[in-house]
Amino acid sequence: MRPHQRPDDPGCFIDVDALPILAFLAAPDGRWTATSRRFREVTGREGAALAGQGWLETVHREDRDRLRILWSGRGNDAFVAEARVLTMDGGSCWYLWRAEPQQGGDGVTGWAGTLVEMPLDRAAHRRHEGFLLRLEDRLRDIADPEETKHAAADELGRELKAGRVQYVEYDEDAEIFRVARCYTDGRMRDLAGEYRMADVSSPAQLDLLRGGRSVVIVDNRLDPLTRVTSDLPATRAMEVRAHIAVPLVKSGRLVATLSIHQGEPRDWTAEEVALVEAVAERTWAAVRRARAEAALEENEIRLAAILDALPVGVIVGEAPSGRLTFSNRGVRAVFGFETHPSQSVADYDEWEAYDEEGRRIPGHEFPMARVLATGEPSEGEYRFVRDGGAAWLRIVGAPIVDRAGRLSGGVVAAVDVDEQRRLVEHQTLLVAELSHRVKNVLAVVQGIASQTFARATSLDEFREAFEGRLQALSVAHSLLLRANWRTLPLADLAAAVLAPFSASSVSVEGPALDLGAKQGVAMALILHELATNAAKYGALSPGGGRVDLSWSETGPGRLRLRWSETSLAADPEFRREGFGSRLIRRSVENDLGGAALRRLGNRELEWEVEFPIAAGSAALPV
Repeated sequence: MRPHQRPDDPGCFIDVDALPILAFLAAPDGRWTATSRRFREVTGREGAALAGQGWLETVHREDRDRLRILWSGRGNDAFVAEARVLTMDGGSCWYLWRAEPQQGGDGVTGWAGTLVEMPLDRAAHRRHEGFLLRLEDRLRDIADPEETKHAAADELGRELKAGRVQYVEYDEDAEIFRVARCYTDGRMRDLAGEYRMADVSSPAQLDLLRGGRSVVIVDNRLDPLTRVTSDLPATRAMEVRAHIAVPLVKSGRLVATLSIHQGEPRDWTAEEVALVEAVAERTWAAVRRARAEAALEENEIRLAAILDALPVGVIVGEAPSGRLTFSNRGVRAVFGFETHPSQSVADYDEWEAYDEEGRRIPGHEFPMARVLATGEPSEGEYRFVRDGGAAWLRIVGAPIVDRAGRLSGGVVAAVDVDEQRRLVEHQTLLVAELSHRVKNVLAVVQGIASQTFARATSLDEFREAFEGRLQALSVAHSLLLRANWRTLPLADLAAAVLAPFSASSVSVEGPALDLGAKQGVAMALILHELATNAAKYGALSPGGGRVDLSWSETGPGRLRLRWSETSLAADPEFRREGFGSRLIRRSVENDLGGAALRRLGNRELEWEVEFPIAAGSAALPV
């Protein structure tokens, strides 16, 4: 038989035929492609008969199905099994079957395996099988990776009556290894800690371990492999005379060893070596499982913390049932109650919610139900009934798929948009109110302009009167803007309107009262007309005089305002009732809903205005 190409290296060949042991090569899918001459001699079968699945005919019928199942489910890590091989003389012999995956750029490119004959001590073999079952049971219930390592060391140490057993993990980049908590018999000390590889292991020993070969030493001081390192300080401190080190090589790197130590020389049996090798693989698998579960649990805790911190409600449901499996703290804040313990989509009817038209939403129309039914995102806004009333919620749902792309569940996020909707409604009202106010202002300006123009005898007179009245209007609107168009303090309004006139000649007195927006604008124009007339013909004219402005409540919701002026040198126009006076009467009657009384003396003029007030009556709706 000619040499066979190594599955992991197209440029390298393994002469499996020349190997002096039972050996084989297999394709990535497990079909055997070649066997050693020794394998054919022991089994008495030709190579063609062993190819593919033919090799199973060389396995004892009591072990055949078990080995076939193990080989079919081998995964991508090292394969280890024990089974009897039928020999050409009609007998059988127990062998330890080992196969290593050959890695290439595209993953596993093949398998290389060996069969090592096991001694005939079947009693020990059966005892070890029972031990392995007990070990697996114990490791299965342990979630902590460190505790898993110690449990395996403890069980193996007691089984083999060893001085010390330790699980060691390697960091070859840093050239160090870390020893987990050891099992000891009480005489040897625990070596848990971190060590430099060069301080303990010889290059030859490390090469064997990196190659996936177990190191079995009867006496460290005599064995050529360890004699060179037996006198190193770190090695002497370990007090090891005999040991077994079983390597765990994964993806071409030495990642761990399971080591058993004795304080005196010990002639290890093949059964003991095989047992340590079997425990090493099981420990590796258990540690990896525990780490994966710990990482998953940590990720779940971290994810739950993140979700609880979100200002939205998050709910997860499983497909296809619709059972709700998770909800964060935000659900209580958003929905006003805890998640209903829904076991199916039909239970979603317990959620009471309504659409824009007031129609109650059936359970199958909620985003979670739609996502689970279609596998597509879904969203909507609903008015949910919750503790203390009802609120609008926006719910967005998305599917959850597994690695194969299959729908496994759904997730929805809910956010309270009740305040947002109120703000939108309020903004709509603001726009409508602003439009209404602009129209009103334009109508007022148009009226002022028309009446002023009709009474003016010249453009200069028109401009002066019109600008003054617009200024009063502007003052009122400025004050209203500061108050968000709600109410207008009468004292502030009077001070602002009368500010352009002689402050020393005017006194203002009255309780704190607020006018509505419409009344405030009208009062600004009224006070402006009174002050303008006084400045032209009366108390505020160059002739001098005094103005007293006061107001008081005459009853619930009723206001009386008095304008009293005394002129030292009254102009003949002082006594005449002109356009300004008519404008004041019209504003009081039409805009304030009240009445105005004008009293005239020799040098005195008094206006008394009485009208109903309703503070905030003209404020914008909220």
